[in-house]
Amino acid sequence: MHVLRIDQEGLSDQHPESLRRRQLTGELVRVYQGAFVPARAWEAMTAEQQHVVIMGEYNEHQKRDLVFSHVSAAAALGIPHLGGPGTRPHELRLRVKGGGHVRSGAQVHTTKSMPDVVQVNGLWVTSPARTVIDLSSSQGFASGLIAADHVLRAELATLDELQAEMETARKGWAWRTADAVVARADGLSESPGESLSRARLYQLGAPASRLQVKFFDHEGFVGRADGYMEEQDCIWEFDGRSKYGRANDLQLSPEDQLWHEKTREDRLRMMVKKFLRWTWIEAFKALPLETKLRKAEILTGPKQRLFGLRA
Repeated sequence: MHVLRIDQEGLSDQHPESLRRRQLTGELVRVYQGAFVPARAWEAMTAEQQHVVIMGEYNEHQKRDLVFSHVSAAAALGIPHLGGPGTRPHELRLRVKGGGHVRSGAQVHTTKSMPDVVQVNGLWVTSPARTVIDLSSSQGFASGLIAADHVLRAELATLDELQAEMETARKGWAWRTADAVVARADGLSESPGESLSRARLYQLGAPASRLQVKFFDHEGFVGRADGYMEEQDCIWEFDGRSKYGRANDLQLSPEDQLWHEKTREDRLRMMVKKFLRWTWIEAFKALPLETKLRKAEILTGPKQRLFGLRA
């Protein structure tokens, strides 16, 4: 994206006042000090893409190569997590004294020694494995598991690399969350919604699930279930998404896709004792999910709230 800049001397490829007038009319958006981009292009970008642009301008403004971490590294690496990246870049620096702090334009984190870093589109960011640990420690178990499952599924990091990074963070209360995330990370989880579901099931004290279990009946292959609780003979699925092959491969119309999903679900329901599905909002809020699990007698004991769940 072409960024129009006013440098510290007030110089620009266009007159500074012209840029500011275009900002006031809505033609341009100010993304950082003295930096503007076309409004239409900006609005067409995702929050993560916008954040990466802001990172680049912050890096340019500092006149040196920085290392970005936490949600900024996640935005650059394409690692999903709960919540958006916000507009303030997260910078990682060697610790001189004190801890993290907010400075003009950025959230600064400190570390005793620099972790492995990678370069993405000219910006230095913490490695995928370190980014997962930072997200787990700062954002909590569910967000960390979403990130961890993704990096394993996308082969951005291995489980060994996650465990090695977790060991370096083994101090204070935060490492316990990262430890739990790494212990339960699974690349078989195919979407952030499935990872959020797994996180909530664990936090609520539900039995462990096998992922992407294939089911067959007398007619042949029925589909893959997002999760299957073997002892309870219960299939669970997130968001009602079809698991019978890939929708793009099937090339079905919306009406045929709905019918296909209905017949698939009917066949699956006949094969197990229990079949549950839920949406993102139900899993995110946790209480609606817990209500479903208790009605299905998946949860029968006292309520549990693990790793900060306050549902």
